[in-house]
Amino acid sequence: MEPLVKSFLGNTLHLLGQLTDPDMSRFLLARLNAAVPFFCTFERLTRKTLKAVLALFGSGEPALRVQSILLIRNMAAVLPPPTLERAAKGVYRQFAGNAKFINQSSVEHVQFMSTCVGEIYGLDQNQAYPLAFTYIRQLASLLRGALTNKSKEAFRSVYCWQYVNCLECWVRVLQSHAAEEGAALRPLVYPVAQVALGAARLLPSARYAPLRLRLIRVLNQLSASTGHFVPVAPLLLELLAFSELNKVGPEYPTPPTPVTRHPSPITHHP
Repeated sequence: MEPLVKSFLGNTLHLLGQLTDPDMSRFLLARLNAAVPFFCTFERLTRKTLKAVLALFGSGEPALRVQSILLIRNMAAVLPPPTLERAAKGVYRQFAGNAKFINQSSVEHVQFMSTCVGEIYGLDQNQAYPLAFTYIRQLASLLRGALTNKSKEAFRSVYCWQYVNCLECWVRVLQSHAAEEGAALRPLVYPVAQVALGAARLLPSARYAPLRLRLIRVLNQLSASTGHFVPVAPLLLELLAFSELNKVGPEYPTPPTPVTRHPSPITHHP
């Protein structure tokens, strides 16, 4: 059976790379999903297939992305190592690449990919922990670089959509898989909270108040789901002390003073 199986998998993968019709691509992904157990003895085909499906996951239409993540999850759960590690790395990198820009049409796509990251990293928390720790440490390194260099480029590497979306992604992962005591990913709650707190305080000005409020909401969600106390009250109180919120001038007009109307005197006529 080996030559027939190898021929089927190889030709299906080749055809998948040539197709432009989304419906036909979804059909091939569904057939590959049914044939996942046969990949066990073909490590090279497994690697090439996973790479091709990850590309579809990052750039395909909604229905194609769903079929792609189903195949990726099945391969990560069934096939021997290092398939799960490659799948976890690839899914997160595809998410990070799509999280750079947010608009009305892409926000749902980014949220879906964030959910998929949580799904893959929850398959085996012991294998996922070192990968998650590495990516969270990358976020911490960018924050430390911004605090040290204090340059516009360093600040932009933190105050951008990609950084915030990646940070929120790890919060969602911990919400799903670190709520219980003894969970392998639970030790990551503290570093993620510290990174979010540091990012919120990076540039204390009213211009970045909406970003601070967004990070505070994320920290509250992390605290509520894991039971860890996160001190967000100082972040809120600091907002009230921003000088921009108390300025009065041409750009900050004084609110109109309410006019008090007194009743007119009653005139008595004889």
